[in-house]
Amino acid sequence: MSRRNQKIIKYTADSILESIEKYGIEDTVFIVRQKDKEADNKWLVAQVKAIPVGGDKRVLSNLIILHRTKDDPITITSSLPDPSDKNDIRVKNKYGPSIETKLSCSGSMGKLVDILDKYFAKTIEKMQSDGTIDTGNREISPVVKRINSSKKEIPEKYRGMPKADPSYRFKVDFKRWSPNHPKKTLQNKVKTMFYDFARTKVVQNKKTKKNKIEYELCTVNGKSISEKNVHHVIQDGFNIRKTTLFMDSPNFVHDAWISWPILATDVVVDMTADEGDDDDEDEVVDANEFAAPEVKVQSTKVQETKADESESDDEKSESEEEKSDSGDESESDEEPVKKKPVKKKEPVKAKKPVRRAVSRAVKGGDDSDSE
Repeated sequence: MSRRNQKIIKYTADSILESIEKYGIEDTVFIVRQKDKEADNKWLVAQVKAIPVGGDKRVLSNLIILHRTKDDPITITSSLPDPSDKNDIRVKNKYGPSIETKLSCSGSMGKLVDILDKYFAKTIEKMQSDGTIDTGNREISPVVKRINSSKKEIPEKYRGMPKADPSYRFKVDFKRWSPNHPKKTLQNKVKTMFYDFARTKVVQNKKTKKNKIEYELCTVNGKSISEKNVHHVIQDGFNIRKTTLFMDSPNFVHDAWISWPILATDVVVDMTADEGDDDDEDEVVDANEFAAPEVKVQSTKVQETKADESESDDEKSESEEEKSDSGDESESDEEPVKKKPVKKKEPVKAKKPVRRAVSRAVKGGDDSDSE
């Protein structure tokens, strides 16, 4: 098979956890050097051997995780700052956009990341000691943040202290995949796109003839989501209901760190956040929390969603995912589709970031709750 025709194989967090429990992590998760002879040894590949979406036996492939609407939501636990707020330490330090959550707020994904974080440190240390890689003076950047920073922005009594509820982040990247990417469905596609969980339509898959839910792209005041306005959709308390997470590229960051980033792509966000209680005195969130201005979050209708672009006709992964998701986002072929009128979406008023989120009620999209 040529590299250009490689298919996207995805796994669920539950499938990987089951494989780890049955076969052990060393026979499930692998971090290896690139096989390309010309590749720099600073570039590694993370692979997993587990049952993929739509499959019935274990397959070895790159670590790409499909989070489905039938899975427990991944709750966002920290709001992004407004890029125009120059007083925010994250803006001052030019931190790129990311989605932060906690181990306890992300279901099976949180359980898996907790295990992978510990395995990553152990594996990199072993690879360095046996000469497989040379990390130089770089430190291992943990996937999970278990200790509070010692920076002055953190209240003194919390600096360097263990976090009551460890957190981790998904990378957000608005650049495009290479037009020569070996996976055809990713070629020249924007890496991270945001979709509105409450804005849906029902379409019929031309190949399987099954009815399926598709989500509409998020926009803010008619503009596409970008680094300038993404803080309106990454808010404390919002839930990620569906996404594909690329965790296949551990890498060296500059001269300081070796890290294992988690890239979030095709993010379906439920923006019906509830207020949470604020009694966690021992929990530290990012400095300079703020309330964003009131904004209308609109959606642009699309002919065909890219929320799972690997489901194209020329990919086997399409039929595999549909078999798995048939009870999640599809309706019976025997019943006609009855679309209910979509309620006009009310402006989303920004709330003070909450520290603990609870399950949300789905709002304004009856057809989306077909699970």
